[in-house]
Amino acid sequence: MSDLRAGSARACITPPLGVRMAGYAGRTDGCEAIHDDLYGKALVLDNGECALALLTLDVIGLDIMQVQAIRAGVEAKTGIPGLQVMVCCSHTHSGPALPSSDPRRDPFATGTPEVPPWVDVMVETLVGVVRQAQDRVQPVQLRFAEGTLADWSQNRRRVAQGGTLIDPDVRALVLTGEREQPLAVVVN
Repeated sequence: MSDLRAGSARACITPPLGVRMAGYAGRTDGCEAIHDDLYGKALVLDNGECALALLTLDVIGLDIMQVQAIRAGVEAKTGIPGLQVMVCCSHTHSGPALPSSDPRRDPFATGTPEVPPWVDVMVETLVGVVRQAQDRVQPVQLRFAEGTLADWSQNRRRVAQGGTLIDPDVRALVLTGEREQPLAVVVN
């Protein structure tokens, strides 16, 4: 095994029914049902000298105020510096609308967004999932794999020359723990 240690965890971040949905300007009603839960997933990497956290969320995107709150919470609860916390969103159009300090992106159209209580709960849950991943660190091996999925993805906006703006190449980092059990996969 190498000096690299890693831990992973996930937590449900599905907001309550009635929350306004993101992704389409025409949506004015709140969520009426839950088809699939939304998750926050954390991967903590530590080589003994430096630790960092990768956090992925099933939401369309976050405002800087939510990212700052997550980073500050992670730093306070884990000791991982906030600047070493990468927050990524899946850009799902089937998730909740989040308040924004940018009036152009404010789904609540207030200009000064009020933060619904479930957003604070989500932030605390995400901080907790990073802490849980940190508590699970173990020696890992890092492997790299790549391939192509030419027909898997598409871009609905065409390039002027008739092509599409997609990258069919798939690259993956695979982290395995004891007995070569998969711990996490990071995909481009």
